[in-house]
Amino acid sequence: MPPKSGQNKSAFVRSLPVDMPAKEAVAKAKEAGLAISESYVHTIRSAAKRKEGKPNRRIVASGILPGMNLGGSSSGGSSGASASQAEAQLMSLVIQYGLPAVENMLANVAGKLRKLV
Repeated sequence: MPPKSGQNKSAFVRSLPVDMPAKEAVAKAKEAGLAISESYVHTIRSAAKRKEGKPNRRIVASGILPGMNLGGSSSGGSSGASASQAEAQLMSLVIQYGLPAVENMLANVAGKLRKLV
């Protein structure tokens, strides 16, 4: 099964049946001209399982983004520093959960803020 045009290694691994042993997946990838290892197959499948799972309970239960300090900067630093720290936290969430999930979280927060105002 050759990879589709533009298909990368991880997409190739995700396209294979999950019950296919990693050793077989490596052989299929080699046939398709891709060089991967068994540990790479396990890593991609593990990440796919995490994304399929339930949303993070802390986010659903609280309705806010975990780790975000909504009360302002407690360090007494400048607003530019706290804004960049908040941006870094937001980027971390996007990397961890994906952009669509974080956009959904932000929409939920915005809705709750509208109700308060």
